[in-house]
Amino acid sequence: MKKRNRGRPPAENPKVKRTGLRLDDESAKILQNYCEINNVDSSEAIRTAIKLLGAKVNDFGGTEWKEKVQQSQQIFNEATTSINKLLKNLYEVVPYENKGKGDKNENE
Repeated sequence: MKKRNRGRPPAENPKVKRTGLRLDDESAKILQNYCEINNVDSSEAIRTAIKLLGAKVNDFGGTEWKEKVQQSQQIFNEATTSINKLLKNLYEVVPYENKGKGDKNENE
């Protein structure tokens, strides 16, 4: 004979993690207004906000974004190398007049 469970059937996506949360007055008011406007409880509103944050993180963490960061780093490194070469060439053409004199005041 099959054993019957009592109570509610198991949820499809059970919420087993519990998190405490402290809010300042402004954040609490924003959450309350959102809940009233959208007719949801605060737990559902917070889960929605977390999912939106997750989507934003995935947008920034995708391969396309990583490629753009690598391209930007390469351009920055090339620009830094070019600037250093220009400064070196400029220094060879126009030597620094106060080289080795330190920070002495002219009036001394």
